[in-house]
Amino acid sequence: MTIVEGDARVYLEQQVAKWFQGAELGFEQDPWGGEFTFKHPNMGSC
Repeated sequence: MTIVEGDARVYLEQQVAKWFQGAELGFEQDPWGGEFTFKHPNMGSC
């Protein structure tokens, strides 16, 4: 399974794709660079 958002692509195996339904993957920039963020309504954030 491939998810495309703008210039970003995320590849997931079909077996695990169902676990990521409802999840949000983002990127937050700051003065020192940035970091990826992952939010899932059933798992919290990291």
